Amino acid sequence: MQVARGSVQSHHAEFGKANRAFPAPGAARPVRRMSTVVRGSAMKEKAGVDARGPPVKPLQMGGRLPIVGNAHQVDLLKLYEKIEDWHQEHGEVFELKVFNRVGLHTSNAQDIQQIFKNAETFPKQTSLLDVISEWLGDGLATQSNIEKHAEMRRILNPAFRMDYIKGLSPVFGEIGGKLADDLLRMGKHDIQDMTMRATIDIIGKTGFRYDFGSLDLATGARSSPVTVTTKDGPLDVAALFDKICSGAGQLFAFGFLPKAITPGYKDYKDSIGQLNDVIDTVLAERKSQGVKPTDLDLISFCVRAMDEHPDIMDSQQIREELHTMLFAGSDTTANTLSWMFYVLAREPEMLARCTAEADALLASDAAPLSPDLLNAKLPYTTACFKE
Repeated sequence: MQVARGSVQSHHAEFGKANRAFPAPGAARPVRRMSTVVRGSAMKEKAGVDARGPPVKPLQMGGRLPIVGNAHQVDLLKLYEKIEDWHQEHGEVFELKVFNRVGLHTSNAQDIQQIFKNAETFPKQTSLLDVISEWLGDGLATQSNIEKHAEMRRILNPAFRMDYIKGLSPVFGEIGGKLADDLLRMGKHDIQDMTMRATIDIIGKTGFRYDFGSLDLATGARSSPVTVTTKDGPLDVAALFDKICSGAGQLFAFGFLPKAITPGYKDYKDSIGQLNDVIDTVLAERKSQGVKPTDLDLISFCVRAMDEHPDIMDSQQIREELHTMLFAGSDTTANTLSWMFYVLAREPEMLARCTAEADALLASDAAPLSPDLLNAKLPYTTACFKE
């Protein structure tokens, strides 16, 4: 249904198949999962095809009505919960119809792997990409031209080299520690909003070399002097981002309507314009400072690519790539953390085991935190996160 808050297309491999941190399928309690949605005859032909046997026809969602299909059963504010309920009722693959759109949801890891590995068989649906073209344009996430997508990947891949990513650990540690302190101080809170704010701040500092101050704005504190400002005062990038994601969800849900009369469309357009202003401001500052060969942040790679590949990377393309990276980098991590906290909160024994690992590491004289150290010293917590 591709209308989830903060997620245009979400997926999650079935719990229990990889790390075994959570009970395997078939255990006494229900399995919680998210899913991938796929459209078109190709998926219908391949639905259910794996080592388990021949193709099976996916179950249609019950309650389908003329014209609207299953639209009346979709609750945008509780979409993940509804999808989970539907999987519990209909199995790993089911068919959902919303007005004139028919989609298949799958929660099977093998199905999901097949979809992602076969771009020609399962291409990005241009009709769906058009819905959010005003936001993400032709960035990597929405680029439907396979050749151009490959060229963009080639240009931007150096910005995601593992040695560079590992070098960002101090920033991850700084903002992760701040998130923990803020959560303890705030008491009751919206965990997904706070994890989203933390990931946006991380992307700001590592990819944009800019302090968005999203966590500070949520708590009413400012621990640094730099923030995004407008004529009306500090701009809450996380709240702005939430408006855009919500507006995109409305466009997907009401795709049969002209955009101009879709609920929330004006706020969606206005929010995109504000975020464009933010990106243009950050980009102008980086250009004025100059980009050195040793600068490895995402904006620096984009600026250098504009000089080296002007036929591929121009100012508009940079803006679209930065929109895409801000969306893809923050939404995925925030959702992963939120679901991990949610599941652990329902499993106190597992939560206690994760906490014991963290306490033992913090009490030791271990070297400065790094991905390798965390993987070695927090094997159970790492398994929970990956799963």
